[in-house]
Amino acid sequence: MRLVINKKNVELKIIEFFFILCFFAGIFSFLSYLVDNQYIKLWKELYVILMCILFFDIKLKNININVLFFLLIGGGFFFIEMIYSLLMNIPNDIILYQLKNDLLLFLFAICIYLFFIKIDDKVIRDFSIKLIKIMIFLGAVNAIAMILEFVFFEQFLNLIGLDMGNWGTAVGVKIITFGDFLRPIGLQSGFVQATTLVLMAFIILNENMVYNIKNKIIKYLLETIFLVAILLSTYATAIIGLIVYFIIKFIYKIFKINTFIFFSVILFIFFLYTTHGLGVYEFVNTIYPDKAYSSILLRVLQHWQIIDEISQNGIYFLLGVGLGINGMFGLDKELYGIIPIATDSTYIYLFSNYGIVSILFYIFILIYFIINFYKRDILGIKYCLFYVLVIDFFFNNTLTNFPFNFILLLLINLSLKIKQKF
Repeated sequence: MRLVINKKNVELKIIEFFFILCFFAGIFSFLSYLVDNQYIKLWKELYVILMCILFFDIKLKNININVLFFLLIGGGFFFIEMIYSLLMNIPNDIILYQLKNDLLLFLFAICIYLFFIKIDDKVIRDFSIKLIKIMIFLGAVNAIAMILEFVFFEQFLNLIGLDMGNWGTAVGVKIITFGDFLRPIGLQSGFVQATTLVLMAFIILNENMVYNIKNKIIKYLLETIFLVAILLSTYATAIIGLIVYFIIKFIYKIFKINTFIFFSVILFIFFLYTTHGLGVYEFVNTIYPDKAYSSILLRVLQHWQIIDEISQNGIYFLLGVGLGINGMFGLDKELYGIIPIATDSTYIYLFSNYGIVSILFYIFILIYFIINFYKRDILGIKYCLFYVLVIDFFFNNTLTNFPFNFILLLLINLSLKIKQKF
């Protein structure tokens, strides 16, 4: 008897396996340190490239106007930026490293979309249920790991080979304390990645329409685990996002008033002002000076520096100062004679690398998706998109926040497929 293998089922398994691996990203970073092999850190790049090669089966009937728009506009824009950066004599290594970060996300989004639109409705529904279950379960595993790391701080440091007072990124993961307490990383490479992932799992647990945990005790227990982990992280951006989410839900439950759009506009304007002036910083500094300095003042100064650099030339405003010129991660740019400025928010990351054009496009596409899922949000990602655009945009860099960035893109494309079919 000949064994017949369903190619699409194999491809779904590949996506599912990648999805699972994302929840253990920090382990790969730590493993690269243990075996002294930096190439292990490139696992996601190699995996995504393999997925693109296997899945990028383009047929004319699958090229609708949306796909064509993203391919032409997105691909064309990356090409223009690459030529522009070469003309500015930016070293090839820096340009390629920057494209490795951003172009990979773009290709992943297109590839996954083209693949999902070929899948049968019943198969995609079952696959969605499976991914949501994985998201909730492995999100809880990461949350429990965060709680244990916080409680058993010294034991955790000993486990990864660090001593009290000797931490940072020396072991492949980023260990940071707030006062005398650890900012737990779960199974991720840092507390920002871990907390954002747990917040996403909490939102999807409560908002998705494909998988409902009927046992109330289990659901309340999961919610409690997620909330405790987020609070223990002391990650202000995630905590603010959580508070705003509760306020919106509370107002709707009591008064039947949907304040989603109102909060989106007000908070976006407020955080824009917060990260471009000193008014909010001065107020918070009188109450909570440590948090005012680390969360607000450093962002304001960082934004001022890059905006001042951009204002020196009109073309900088449109297309940025060049690929990879700013940003403290990746290559040691000082070896190339470049002294970079940190780009710790999505807003300034886009402005520096790609100019105002990219910011407007980014905001437009997020608003498009929010509107698309506003009334029918099958997988529960509307509030995740709200968090990315309104809460996180001026304070942290979603585009480099792995695995949150890839998981969100995956769920967006999955939602586009099942929205009309569920």
